Amino acid sequence: MFQDVPAVRVDQARRDGYDFYVSAVVVVNMQLDVMGVRGFETPFPPLPHRCGTHAAMACRLNLARQVGYNPHLTTFGQIGEDVNIVFELALQHNGKFDPDPMMINMVGNEYSVYKARDSRRIKLAFFHDLYDRGLLKLPEADFRRMMRKERFRHAMILLTSVCPAAYPIITRFRFNGPRQQEISLTQAQRAFLDEIRLRFPPGQFPADSVQATAGRAAESAEAAALEQDVPLTSSSPAWAEQ
Repeated sequence: MFQDVPAVRVDQARRDGYDFYVSAVVVVNMQLDVMGVRGFETPFPPLPHRCGTHAAMACRLNLARQVGYNPHLTTFGQIGEDVNIVFELALQHNGKFDPDPMMINMVGNEYSVYKARDSRRIKLAFFHDLYDRGLLKLPEADFRRMMRKERFRHAMILLTSVCPAAYPIITRFRFNGPRQQEISLTQAQRAFLDEIRLRFPPGQFPADSVQATAGRAAESAEAAALEQDVPLTSSSPAWAEQ
């Protein structure tokens, strides 16, 4: 995240009575070129509930304990471990949605079609679970319409998996998530990106190191959650195996 500003905004959101905080994110490629700013999506139309990028979220600890994560999913890179936090908080709790980007999200060409496939599969299963539990309060017709769109997207990814090498090429021209109209970075944020560019010239950004760092961060997050008694399932939830 950008320096100490997010911590100040998260604390202010807590003081204002919000249950969670999430900001927009700056999306960059592996050369640290700014692709845009990802805002918030409304995943359950016509419901107005919004959600954002998981890595740019913060919530009260008791909610994290209540909702939990799914770190033992048998998916590509354990993708989908955050669906509970992202979607249950959006549906059931009051969030502060900050349009100012407080985090950088790197999109790499190493992005895998198998990761995209598993991500869609988990979302399909979890949306069904939300609906069955009565947390997703959509009329049946709207729910079925939404699920048809999700299945179509999943089918397109399955079709692409016939030629996995093509998927990274496709993703170079696709902006993942809702794009905000304007890119509004502060001088400090632009200086931060410039500093990283100086350290890693174009084409020399250590992708493997980024992935390794992300892996260590995930392990640290899991260990911290266990220390704080945050519920982490011992096996994949039933809905994930459907």
